[in-house]
Amino acid sequence: MLQWCIAAIPLLLLGSITIELSHWHTTRQRLTLAMQRAVDDTALTGGSTDALRQHLQRHLPDGLRVPVTACVTDPVNNLIADFRDKQLSMRLGKPVIRHDHVAAQHREAVARGYPNGRGPRSHKTIFQANQLNVHATFRYRALSPWVRRLIDPVMIRLEHQAIMQSHRQRLSTACVKLN
Repeated sequence: MLQWCIAAIPLLLLGSITIELSHWHTTRQRLTLAMQRAVDDTALTGGSTDALRQHLQRHLPDGLRVPVTACVTDPVNNLIADFRDKQLSMRLGKPVIRHDHVAAQHREAVARGYPNGRGPRSHKTIFQANQLNVHATFRYRALSPWVRRLIDPVMIRLEHQAIMQSHRQRLSTACVKLN
């Protein structure tokens, strides 16, 4: 009986770790899908962090409410300084980067003297300015108390990007936190 107990404890721990890894992998896949949907929807609504927060809250599955920090990694203020569309900005009442006619905008940037179309402040092209890049960190807590003593919390880091499908706007903040 004593030998069985000595052999059973590592097997139970190994089984718990296996179940935990399976759950972690499934959770990571669900978070990846929710995050990509949120980034795609954010690209449709101006690329702002307020839109990202709203779409993240909508797309995170109900049974999967984990603490998340999502940050837009683009230097948006510098991009707007380099590529702001003056006429469209005046019409909309806020500074924006036009998301259409990108090839013509690139030619205009080259004609303005931007080397290879790269803006002097952002060092990016108009093509890169119309790409939304988001970095997200999720704090995952292990289910099993045994595993939690070994590894807790586990940070899941994801990076997503989407082509802007709306005019890019200034950010109110760079990061969004949800609990």
